[in-house]
Amino acid sequence: MKSAKNSMRVVSHPEAARDLEAAVLELDIFHGYRGDVIMGQFERTLLRIVAEPERCRKFLDENRKAYFGRHSRYAIVYSLEKDVICIKALMQSNRRPFY
Repeated sequence: MKSAKNSMRVVSHPEAARDLEAAVLELDIFHGYRGDVIMGQFERTLLRIVAEPERCRKFLDENRKAYFGRHSRYAIVYSLEKDVICIKALMQSNRRPFY
């Protein structure tokens, strides 16, 4: 039997890529924070999603969100469709909590 992480594909909505790029730029420009740190957090969170796609509970129908860390304001919003993980957005919880 194949494990979930071996059979799941990841697809990303173009808006999610723009959300991530905007977050990196904001941290670099306005907060003096290194954008590569947020990229690393994004990648680690995505690996957690791929390993256990159903771990995060559902909200707003079939959407799920995985926070970058326990105290992070960033989360990946995604849904599951058959063998596909659909990345819909990078959410900033303090900016648009119902995004």
